[in-house]
Amino acid sequence: MCSSIDFIGDIHGHFDELEALLRILGYEKSFGAYRYKGGARRVVFLGDYIDRGPQSRAVFHTVKAMCKEGSATAMLGNHELNMLSFWHKNSKGNKRYLKAIGENYYRNHSFNKMAIHSQTVADFVGHENEFYQLLEFVKELPFYIETDLFGCCHGCFDRASIEHLKREKVNSFKDGCFEELILRVNDQDMEYGDSLYAPVNIILKGKEIPLVENEYFYDGENVLRKYKRVNWWEDYDEQNKPLFFGHYWLRGTPALLKRNVCCLDYSVATCKKGGKLLCYRFDGEQILDPSKFVWVDAV
Repeated sequence: MCSSIDFIGDIHGHFDELEALLRILGYEKSFGAYRYKGGARRVVFLGDYIDRGPQSRAVFHTVKAMCKEGSATAMLGNHELNMLSFWHKNSKGNKRYLKAIGENYYRNHSFNKMAIHSQTVADFVGHENEFYQLLEFVKELPFYIETDLFGCCHGCFDRASIEHLKREKVNSFKDGCFEELILRVNDQDMEYGDSLYAPVNIILKGKEIPLVENEYFYDGENVLRKYKRVNWWEDYDEQNKPLFFGHYWLRGTPALLKRNVCCLDYSVATCKKGGKLLCYRFDGEQILDPSKFVWVDAV
């Protein structure tokens, strides 16, 4: 992978902003895919391409085409994991079966979960075959990438979780039988000794800790929460290689979390004003430069 990389955060179906950002960055569309002139730069998308926004189908085609032509690499986000789990059923007909879930889909079909996913499904009405192509595409996406120059993932670059996956030789759903891997990733109660629930969910969704007894809050989608996210990067050594990730719905003017830690989710899909689709233009530097942020405001 080249060292001149444009890391782009959570898109959530906001194709107009994605197309505008790619053009500002100097990518031009030819033969159906955006490319940088001469291949001197490429994009790493940090996950969460779907849900919340109205144009998940166009985002999917753009990301997939760039990956196919070698002008981008795409990471798996928690919304893509949720989608795979939402559409795959825990069945007694499978080789293994999670008793805690029963004869249900791995992702709960609650009203809230369906509401979050509904805009993605609606955008594919009349194009069902393309939706199934989307499901197959996201199975190929890595949970994390680590090179000599940087590390990246969607939610939390947790060393213990990464080493766990390395031992299991798993970094995407293509690294084995999908039926087995999706069960292992959803085995929250450790019904089987080879559960991958903890490492995958930490990498894609971050670490959480329970609130004290009787405390709770409602998030931006009015969902009751009894856990809060941990700012895991606070313990990351500033002498280590840079990390890039999304997921955390930051707001305001983009800024580095540390001189080597960069979150690129600035809430493009927020219902409030001020959201941005954000990029960091990386060229191998080990001390990151906030002047290298580029963004477009949410429409």
